[in-house]
Amino acid sequence: MTTLQSLSLLQRRALLAALASPSHSFTRQRAGYVAAGAYPKANRSQPLQVETFTKRLMLMLERDYLVESDQPGFPTRFALTAKGLQLAQAIAEATKGPQAGAA
Repeated sequence: MTTLQSLSLLQRRALLAALASPSHSFTRQRAGYVAAGAYPKANRSQPLQVETFTKRLMLMLERDYLVESDQPGFPTRFALTAKGLQLAQAIAEATKGPQAGAA
């Protein structure tokens, strides 16, 4: 069973990136998999800082049933499963920590 404590830092970052995506998924780009919607449609003349994730990481997440691919062999999209979404929300809550100014 995958728990919050058993995830690596990179797996946590990937789940948070997918959570921030409108469709809670990753799409394949030149450099790897990025959170869907991370590439803006306009003004591509400036350098873009987008976090990419390797296929190896996506397969690790798929093995733990946190994401599912659209097709076997050469997936172009990975979407969070219900378990992955629940874990990503737990990570987001844990990273918020105590509110500033709270006594």
